[in-house]
Amino acid sequence: MRCTLLIVALAVGVAVVTPRAFQEPRAASDVLGDARQALGGASQLSRVKALFLSGTERRRNQLSGRAGRPIELVEFRFEVRVLMPSHYLERQERSSNGTASFSGFSGDVLLNRVELSPGTTGVAGYPADQLQREKETCSYLLLLLLLKTDSVLPLLLRGASGNTLTFDAWGKAQVTIDLDPMTRLPTRLHREIKTATGSIVQLTVDISQYSSVDSLLLPRKLRWFRNGELESEREFSRIELNPSLTASDFKR
Repeated sequence: MRCTLLIVALAVGVAVVTPRAFQEPRAASDVLGDARQALGGASQLSRVKALFLSGTERRRNQLSGRAGRPIELVEFRFEVRVLMPSHYLERQERSSNGTASFSGFSGDVLLNRVELSPGTTGVAGYPADQLQREKETCSYLLLLLLLKTDSVLPLLLRGASGNTLTFDAWGKAQVTIDLDPMTRLPTRLHREIKTATGSIVQLTVDISQYSSVDSLLLPRKLRWFRNGELESEREFSRIELNPSLTASDFKR
């Protein structure tokens, strides 16, 4: 009798516990779909083919924080134009002296140059992989703002765990995006890079201050950290979706 009761009790216990213990995790595509829905919906996001962004960037002075020096952020004004899938141009102007720099690409043409004064420009020497770097910069920006994974350089969705999405970035790095558990909006991007000396660097971007732009919710502030220390921050004063841009707007 006791044996029978024990078997029944165990059977009941197993019946109660089993559904929780073996609950299937949600598919990564479903979690990504939730995040896109929080931004305004996949169909609305897919309609964005061009962007114009402008605002202020505060970037850490390379010498600040060393040898007891205080952290100093140098202010720049910036403008970004994107015409998907093959045009990207960013202009940065230092607020203190007006020196402007341009970076980006038109197809496979690098657009990087420096403007020392109006009408006086120069093209510095750039690494052989600079074009690839600019395309990666554009791809990361579109991921941060619009969760686009099929832009200039497509990113591959690898999986999801809880509130974190994982992507493969061109076989070079694993990129994760954390989602707010309540709103499902992206809050942080993280990736690791290996330097030429073999050391590992932790790169993080905080994503915040969402506001309505047309029918989408887009972030107004991005903050970049390197090994936990603030490197730069950007605030977007203007975000324009699908402005009238053509290839002629992307020239060196």
